[in-house]
Amino acid sequence: MLRRTYYKGQTIIASGQASDELFVITEGNAMVTIPTLDGIARLHAFSAGMTFGELAFLDRSPRSANVTALDKVECLVLTREAFALLERDAPKVKIRLLENLALGMTEMLRQANRELAVLK
Repeated sequence: MLRRTYYKGQTIIASGQASDELFVITEGNAMVTIPTLDGIARLHAFSAGMTFGELAFLDRSPRSANVTALDKVECLVLTREAFALLERDAPKVKIRLLENLALGMTEMLRQANRELAVLK
């Protein structure tokens, strides 16, 4: 995994950007935002131990949101190429990573369902 450092206000990922990277925050905090007709909507804050970028990483779609550093952010970055090598070099690690990504996406879906229920 690669290590990257971002500083307060710096864009980590941008909506619409192509990507082949998954991020794990090891230090600091970041905010997910999306542009709306009324400005910018803040969706979620990330802190150490959390991952982001998994949707575009897994389905190769453009990024769906912006992620900006709220303070100094240290990240581990997994490229799609390194992810593919896990199958050969460490298949159990790849399986565990996929399980964790699935659990994270499950929680995001549950949260979205709760928010939709409030809107109805």
